[in-house]
Amino acid sequence: MSANYSREELFELNLPGFERDATFMDVVDPTTDWQPALSLSIYGVNPDSGQLDILTAIRTEGTETHPMVISTPTGRFPKQFEGALIADKKDLVTEAPEFRIDEIDPTQNLTIATFDAKSEPIPDRNRILPYLTHEVLARKLGLGQHLQKTNDSEPIATVSLSEMIAGFSYCRDDKETGEPRWEPLVMYAAAILVKNRAIIPRETKAYREIGWTKIDDFLVGHAQRKAKELVPTIDPQDEVGVCVRGLCLASSGSITRKPSIFTHLGIQEGPLVLARS
Repeated sequence: MSANYSREELFELNLPGFERDATFMDVVDPTTDWQPALSLSIYGVNPDSGQLDILTAIRTEGTETHPMVISTPTGRFPKQFEGALIADKKDLVTEAPEFRIDEIDPTQNLTIATFDAKSEPIPDRNRILPYLTHEVLARKLGLGQHLQKTNDSEPIATVSLSEMIAGFSYCRDDKETGEPRWEPLVMYAAAILVKNRAIIPRETKAYREIGWTKIDDFLVGHAQRKAKELVPTIDPQDEVGVCVRGLCLASSGSITRKPSIFTHLGIQEGPLVLARS
């Protein structure tokens, strides 16, 4: 269950980087109130066009947090796993500037660390990043059966940690006061390349309208908050009700528009077309 807070409550928490300078190592200290989450940007090569597409979906109305929000697969994980993840990836850090967030605004998120590419196979429950990825794919996309590795099975995908993003995610309005409630999140943004797009279902308990979106359409849709660009199959009636915001989309947008996405996916740019504008 997520921990969410009113605006006033946020000022009482231990949140390095909120209204004071901090680094990503301050944020991951086990005593802080930043909540870690794994944001998965899932890519697959379109068999017809040869271009790279990205997976998007709409959160179902029955979900505890962020119902009717256009999303890329994301899942929180226990804070005690954060130290192991950072220890495993610390040597891959390329940039980790001091940062400061002064506004409680989902659009004011900041990249607090970036990582060199290190592609790891999925499934592999002996490695921390694939292990956490396994949990999100099983819970959110119903891929548990595909993740049951046997001795002769091939990986279904690869994963590489790209960056860390800190910010405040709108959760819901308080039922009594009507005031917004917020989650202080650190998003671990990872890039996944799936080998067979057919394993992805159209709907799960967590998401509906799961499907593939062209990279250039995704970037335009995210920048301009256009639901139809993000989810091509969306019902016109849904376009009014869904929400286009959140740190999950921000994480996917951030890593998708960077040239380093290709090295994180372990592919050459070659004939694949990737728009970054």
